[in-house]
Amino acid sequence: MAWSQLEPTGPHVTYVFLSFFLILYALFSLMIRNRLHLSEPPLATLFGIVRATSVGHGMETYADSCPL
Repeated sequence: MAWSQLEPTGPHVTYVFLSFFLILYALFSLMIRNRLHLSEPPLATLFGIVRATSVGHGMETYADSCPL
């Protein structure tokens, strides 16, 4: 790596992604609500569905990691 102190882990990448999403949402929320006539819950649900499908493949459940 170019900078030895920079070691992004899963939680760190998630924090950065959520921060950028919240900043962009705050910037464009007035346009989204007034021009597209959408409220926050449908947008949050759509974001969760889209994000869960892309992140969910890398997650391991407790049942998968426990040998019987």
